[in-house]
Amino acid sequence: MKKHQILIKHHQFLQKGNRIIDRPIKIGDLAATMICAQYKKIIEHKHISFQLIDDVHKNMRAEILFQDTIDVFLCEENSDIEIYDPGILWVVAPYYVRNYGGQVIPRLNLVDEIYTGPKLDWGNYIVFSPLFDANYNIARNMNVKFVQDLIQKLFAEYSERLVVITNHPHKIEHKHVSKIVTSNLYDIVYIIGRAKSFIGGDTGFSHFAGLLGVPNIVSIYGNNTHCEKYILTEEGFNRPFSLQGQFMFEPWTTYPNINNELTKHSKFILSKNALLSHEIDHIVEVIDS
Repeated sequence: MKKHQILIKHHQFLQKGNRIIDRPIKIGDLAATMICAQYKKIIEHKHISFQLIDDVHKNMRAEILFQDTIDVFLCEENSDIEIYDPGILWVVAPYYVRNYGGQVIPRLNLVDEIYTGPKLDWGNYIVFSPLFDANYNIARNMNVKFVQDLIQKLFAEYSERLVVITNHPHKIEHKHVSKIVTSNLYDIVYIIGRAKSFIGGDTGFSHFAGLLGVPNIVSIYGNNTHCEKYILTEEGFNRPFSLQGQFMFEPWTTYPNINNELTKHSKFILSKNALLSHEIDHIVEVIDS
């Protein structure tokens, strides 16, 4: 085994009170984890392995999307390689992007031949991915009326250029807007990656919009799902992470990590799961600018 070879951890430790929970990294976590992998590859010149054993990662075709970041995808557990655990992802990944710029944001590989979704006006449409079901943090959710109002105004301005990705089509009452409902995560990533603009909440799809370099991203976040002034104390590091000293007292944020040379990013904060009318109007104005 080469000393420079490391295995990017495919699970994340979470602390719940006195309990340590080990769970698979999901969509947004995967985006942040791959930023950490890209840092290790580009800056530290490591040989990167990743265990492709989670169904979500397989559904996304992670072995294709991240083939330029990961050197070897493993289909089973391997304990013979040094494990690198990035740690608190929403501290570490933003830190790397702030300090090293776009070079640590992975370049995703989109393959036309494995896309199975509808044909769209590539590069000219707007994707809206409303968030209804963040049961783990309801402040992130968008109420139905707000979503209807935003869709109504977006469609009035952009008509068939608007595409809504949702797993709750019954909550989208607009009769003419294009709705995409699919369990194929690769197809969703492909559609986002070929869009001109993306509007989304505090979800994994927003993070992938950042990785994909979508030219215009609008983030609609809950008022307690990010905190640019939150400072980690030493107590926050009493966990089984391979953290280093440079992350001490760094801010925690879950906004999409973007390459500022490729992407314009606008941020809006929900109040009681909605935005005011003038804020909706502002989104309509900036989303195609």
